[in-house]
Amino acid sequence: MGHTDDPEHFFQQMDYLTPELFRALRPGRVLAVHVKDRIVPGGLTGLGFQTLYPFHSDCIRHYTAHGFALLGMVTVTT
Repeated sequence: MGHTDDPEHFFQQMDYLTPELFRALRPGRVLAVHVKDRIVPGGLTGLGFQTLYPFHSDCIRHYTAHGFALLGMVTVTT
């Protein structure tokens, strides 16, 4: 996948890949995806403090919209 301007642009690119992943995986197989939520500096939001952009939620919506089912989630604290 190439560089993207924002999350919407990213998921436009993923819309080409995800249906093929769904088609190629046999029923019962697992697609494991590692994503990281994004810290948004307070200067960008105007709030004056950091916020969290829950990127994992967008990924769940994307994959379930393409036919995948959510089986679980593991949080890795870094």
